Amino acid sequence: MGTRIISGIIGIAATIVIIMYGGFLFMFCIAALAVLAWLEYVRAFAKIDIKLSLWVGMVCIIGLVLSGAGMSAAFIPLLMLVLTLLLFE
Repeated sequence: MGTRIISGIIGIAATIVIIMYGGFLFMFCIAALAVLAWLEYVRAFAKIDIKLSLWVGMVCIIGLVLSGAGMSAAFIPLLMLVLTLLLFE
């Protein structure tokens, strides 16, 4: 229980620093969390025999992160539509 409290305090402090610093560090952390979430999602669906494409999900994550970095907003919906169609292969 003490380990969870200590790691929670460290995690909250790191989160505050990352949010306050912002910029590239914030985008990198969001992308890393999204990649980890996608990996969990793929594993969960694999247990019920539904195969999801790992690389298409990663490209979607990269597209979303780049859209936050100022990539052309008109291109993102098209990219997401095409990749969503490819997602369930």
